[in-house]
Amino acid sequence: MRNLGIGTALGFGLLTVPAMAQDQFLPGPGSTSQTIIVTGVRDGYQIDATSTATRTPTELNDVPQAVSIITETQIDDQAMRSIADVLRYVPGAVISQGEGHRDQIILRGNSSTADFFVDGLRDDVQYYRGLYNAERIEVLKGPNAMIFGRGGGGGVINRVTKRPVANAFISGSGSADTYGAWYVDADISQPLSESVSTRMNAVYEEFRNNRDFYDGRRVAINPTVALSLGGATRIDLGFEYNSDKRTIDRGVPSAVQGSLTSPSRPLTGVRDTFFGVPGFNVSDFEAKVLNGRVEHRFSDNLTLTSRILYGDYDKLYRNAFAVTPVTPRGGVRSVGLEAYSDPTTRKNLLNQNDLVWTVTTGPVRHVLLAGFEVSDQRTRNQRINGFFGGGDIVNGGRRVFVGLADPITVPPVTLRTAANTGYRSVRTNADVTAFYVQDQISIGDHVDVIGGVRRDRFTLNVDDLGVDLMSLSGHKIYGPKGVGVLYVRRGTELEPLIAGGGQESQMRSGTENVAAIVGMGEALALSEAERVSSRPRIQALAERLIEEIAERIPSSIFNGSHIHRVPEIANFSFVGVEGEPVLLGLDFRAIAASSGSACSSASLEPSHVLLAMGISPELAVGSVRISMGRETTETDIDDVLQVLPEILQQLGTFPAGARS
Repeated sequence: MRNLGIGTALGFGLLTVPAMAQDQFLPGPGSTSQTIIVTGVRDGYQIDATSTATRTPTELNDVPQAVSIITETQIDDQAMRSIADVLRYVPGAVISQGEGHRDQIILRGNSSTADFFVDGLRDDVQYYRGLYNAERIEVLKGPNAMIFGRGGGGGVINRVTKRPVANAFISGSGSADTYGAWYVDADISQPLSESVSTRMNAVYEEFRNNRDFYDGRRVAINPTVALSLGGATRIDLGFEYNSDKRTIDRGVPSAVQGSLTSPSRPLTGVRDTFFGVPGFNVSDFEAKVLNGRVEHRFSDNLTLTSRILYGDYDKLYRNAFAVTPVTPRGGVRSVGLEAYSDPTTRKNLLNQNDLVWTVTTGPVRHVLLAGFEVSDQRTRNQRINGFFGGGDIVNGGRRVFVGLADPITVPPVTLRTAANTGYRSVRTNADVTAFYVQDQISIGDHVDVIGGVRRDRFTLNVDDLGVDLMSLSGHKIYGPKGVGVLYVRRGTELEPLIAGGGQESQMRSGTENVAAIVGMGEALALSEAERVSSRPRIQALAERLIEEIAERIPSSIFNGSHIHRVPEIANFSFVGVEGEPVLLGLDFRAIAASSGSACSSASLEPSHVLLAMGISPELAVGSVRISMGRETTETDIDDVLQVLPEILQQLGTFPAGARS
């Protein structure tokens, strides 16, 4: 309020002074002119500079991309508690549902759960990020590969955390609502000496809303300490413990089967109804994060900054959710549910080092940046499918139809890890090494040029996938047909199928197809070069196809994981129909598709891959596989969504008039 009062007073002053000057204070003959300087306090949330966008201290006006910064003052004034709250005030950015257990952002049309950073270090773990220890949130829109390396093209979100300061204070905030949710946080700063300062941020939050059975809680604490050594070196050390447990609620199903001319709409009259299983639907996340920062000033023009982070993350995501619109089942309006569990553990070790040198040569000012990053990310993820013990079940119990009621009654869910249930356990190890240099050139007051180069080396250790053999086909990546790659774990014994010559390490006789091998190598290089840039577009096409087929065709069953899958392939089964007539219908309409899995597409027998995933033989034999690639467009997806229901209707497995 004080700032507002000053601003108002200054405004009237600026209006009245010119009139008075004209009447009373005009300089007379021989007098000298006077300069009057009016100063005030700027009222607002503006920030003038950032070091995140370029890794060097740069005024926002000189950053060559769109940057939105949400300050600590704005976070406090508007009671922001989450990334979703922040993005309400950021143009070109929206928050997605994130399946109720993670931050998921859409920046300039690019959906991502991984383009998050904390103090410039990668924070690509799937969880909800609180703002209790945030000094500011920086949203950088557009490509950022020079500074941040691999990632989507929409942009990144960087959280700058609070650091110890030289003054002592205690502050906090709290809130509560009529549903019983409440929130309280604290920020305590205490210098211990002239060279040592400490700070602690903490939060406790209880979740409640209007939905049945929904609850949860979050508790986090972040103590930090800063040491100043001789005035030229500062060391910051911190530890964060974060625990977040909440009910998973995927919302309400669609009321009717949608179409191009009549889109689906949410079911009404069930505002409070929970379409899940109480006690089963849960996201339980725990993080223990150590971080450090060392900054040393060799001179006023030369600074070295090193950051390190070690994070231990443990998350259980367990979910039962609606997968069909409202469907008549035996005269009862029902909705189909499926369930699964997704436990994940991850350990991240990240290190980033930046050397910044400022030098002026005549009218030209250079801000030179040189740095390198190393990271090691070790992840174990499991997928355990749920099976319902009774009721109106299909697909061997993988899906159950329950009648609409408040609350709905769902049979017990059993998680199975045995063979042929779709159980999966995967270990991955991702190593990244990056080197980069950048020159920020200022010529006079009006010309700024930024140029640089970055080299990333990304290694995904296949050995950590836990497989002995893995094959890659050339035609899957636009290479020549009839050539491929076979990965063999060291120590795995193979027997040759053909005796004779000693080609291919005594494993296969005959002359190698050198031209095709060279073509395969070139296809791999081209594929890797465009993999990151093309993935968001193909993933968006696949997600749209999967979602709209589920909405338009109640008898459809998506085979595989909705989360852990390659974006290029979508596999469906349709209750009561074999895949071959569906493929013939698609082929007649100039749409290419396949049946079964990729390695058994030419066989009429049920795919052994689908059977190993827990798909019943009846559904496996009727599977249809649709692949997307670099030439697939939105129009192609429209054609499939229009034609596929028509084919199923002709086959008598889809109610007439359900499309439009």
